[in-house]
Amino acid sequence: LASVIAQLAWCMNFGLDNVFGALMSIVYMGIMVFCNSKILMTQASLALSIPDHSPEEYWLLRFPFSLHTGWNIAVFIMSINGFFRFIELAAILQLIVGFLSLAAFDGISYKMLMLNGPKPNYAIPGVLAWFVVRSKWVFMA
Repeated sequence: LASVIAQLAWCMNFGLDNVFGALMSIVYMGIMVFCNSKILMTQASLALSIPDHSPEEYWLLRFPFSLHTGWNIAVFIMSINGFFRFIELAAILQLIVGFLSLAAFDGISYKMLMLNGPKPNYAIPGVLAWFVVRSKWVFMA
């Protein structure tokens, strides 16, 4: 619920061009990403101790948190890029921040797919991949 409130606050502030409010929402959203990540790590450690978990358990308890965490990560990183663009940071620095954002997407996806033990998390890398592809088409239009 707190994570949804963070996204709602960001949407309202971003839509109204309230830079300070959007920045505060980004900070709040970053805290929510951290909290959601902790929930996912706890769920993953419990799933390793219980070898047989039902599909219902995955789809009702793990998948929604993974999906929401992936979306929060994507919006958080995009908001940071948008903030630097709004304050008209030098173009070369915007480019550097963009490449760092792509590196963050890659690092998070690699961790979720390759370093998560025997049960990789496909939801977060899937959301991040969709977000990167979608952002490409939005900025090309």
